Amino acid sequence: MHASPSLPLPSVDEELQSAKLLAQIMGAIQNAQGQLPFSEFMRHALYAPGLGYYNQPQYGFKNRQEFITAPMVSSLFSGCLANTCIEVLEKTGGNILEIGAGLGHMAGDILKRLNDLNALPEHYYIYEQSEFLRKTQQEKLASLDSKLYSRIVWLEDLNLDNLNLEPFEGVILANEVLDAMPVCRFKFNQGRFFESFVIANEPKRTEGFEGVEGFERSLTEIFLPSSRPEFQSLPLMKKGNLEAGGEWEDYVSEINLNIRPWLKTLTGLLKRGVILLIDYGFPETEYYHPERNQGTLMCHYQRFAHHNPFFYPGLQDITAHVDFTAVARSSEALDLDILGYTNQASFLIHSGLIPLLEEQHFETDAARFKAIQGVQCLTSPAEMGELFKVLGLGKDFPFSISGFKFAKNI
Repeated sequence: MHASPSLPLPSVDEELQSAKLLAQIMGAIQNAQGQLPFSEFMRHALYAPGLGYYNQPQYGFKNRQEFITAPMVSSLFSGCLANTCIEVLEKTGGNILEIGAGLGHMAGDILKRLNDLNALPEHYYIYEQSEFLRKTQQEKLASLDSKLYSRIVWLEDLNLDNLNLEPFEGVILANEVLDAMPVCRFKFNQGRFFESFVIANEPKRTEGFEGVEGFERSLTEIFLPSSRPEFQSLPLMKKGNLEAGGEWEDYVSEINLNIRPWLKTLTGLLKRGVILLIDYGFPETEYYHPERNQGTLMCHYQRFAHHNPFFYPGLQDITAHVDFTAVARSSEALDLDILGYTNQASFLIHSGLIPLLEEQHFETDAARFKAIQGVQCLTSPAEMGELFKVLGLGKDFPFSISGFKFAKNI
């Protein structure tokens, strides 16, 4: 594929790796009679075994780190989550389950904090669908004291029958998981919904390219009429049944159709306790805003942010912001209680962020300055403090959580 003039070219090896995934996607398009739902394309691009961005050893998330997550910014983020875990475990006892543990920073820092306060869980479960990230986590966390490492159990899947486990009491944590779920893209035009499908352009011979059979094969999307019932409940359907030329005309956005089944799985794992979801996103009134008429889909490639999801599949991250109102509705439909919803800054501050900072012992002024910079990054409205939100869901947990002292409407 040709690179955009504003984006750097990959190496020859990277290009060949992407070509392998492209061939797989081409096969999926063919099997889908030439039109692959965008969510399926996104699933291949991110999670195809050995080839997707999150699931390959050489060129994906593990080595590129196109973005920095909150646990990587400062261990104080995980310390605040540990404080919340203590609040819950004091009522329930039991375990912690982390979904999508990234490079393992959060798990290690939470366990250290809980150990310092003599509040370790029975087990710290980790579910990581990427084999390569799972190995990375195991390598990193092996440096923990054996007392802590022995509490960690990696789960192969989230089916309790397969795992020979019973539903547990405790806490489920998911930091920056929802944004990486495959989404359905759509266009709203003249009062009708059109769903995005990925198709293959006609292949053309490219001089000097030694990828898939000597051809450059490119992808594009088309929007086809859709009658999905999920679209009918979107707020723009209520507001946007306007004639052509209105503010909702040619409106493109996303909807995550995986939320409810995913939450149902988590609910089945939890006998009693709390689910904490941390991610970047908005309530639906902001998510489906007339000025956000191209959606929230974003790609990250070698620290460059752009909007082309078809640029070298497997070498870039593809994400979409979270509609937290949709998550809350799905939660209530599953009989989960909304314990609170707020921005990350408010949650961390009321979960003990400042006392945690003051507890730190710094050997140098430079170390102190770096720690303060981390706090600013986590809480500043211009960085992670406002865009990132925290949603707390409870199952048979009739108690308040400190981090939601000043909760917002959702």
